Amino acid sequence: PELRYLSLLSLLLSLPPVLYAAGVSLAHRRSDANVMTSVAAIGAVLLGEYWEGATVGFLYRIGRMLEERCVERCGRAIGEIVELMPETANLVVGGGDEITVVDAETVVVGDVLSIRPGEIIPTDGTVLTGSSALDCSTLTGESVPVPVSPGHSVRGGTHLLGPARLTLRATSTSGNSHLGRLVRTVEEAA
Repeated sequence: PELRYLSLLSLLLSLPPVLYAAGVSLAHRRSDANVMTSVAAIGAVLLGEYWEGATVGFLYRIGRMLEERCVERCGRAIGEIVELMPETANLVVGGGDEITVVDAETVVVGDVLSIRPGEIIPTDGTVLTGSSALDCSTLTGESVPVPVSPGHSVRGGTHLLGPARLTLRATSTSGNSHLGRLVRTVEEAA
């Protein structure tokens, strides 16, 4: 009998938010996990299986808490990635004699950019001049420096370690770079 009362208490604590969400879903003529959980828990209680009903409610609430935590962490991770994208780019003009700082979002495919050691590459591109090393850990998690030289493809969001300056031709816009697409995909999934 004590287990029955404990089970009912557990149901009273875990089920009201689920029942409310199920009611909202049903009002919009949708069936979702809230509806299924409510039906399972109420069915268990009606069959006298209080422990099973409490277990359904408890496990669902734990699952929702874990989901909320993951979404929160994912949002923070997206924010950190977005902060990695540079706001400006060094546009090479006048046949390579002059560098103009422009908004990274104004870079178009075919623009020639100059990247100095310590800077973050603003968009995907192909190296034209210079041999150096990149830190690609923001995209791959791999912390080993990646050597690049003329002809190599580089991705926006990677960090130029040095020792030399690179000149590259943009192969995408900032928003369509590998990192930009990654951010969009993660945002849509969250």
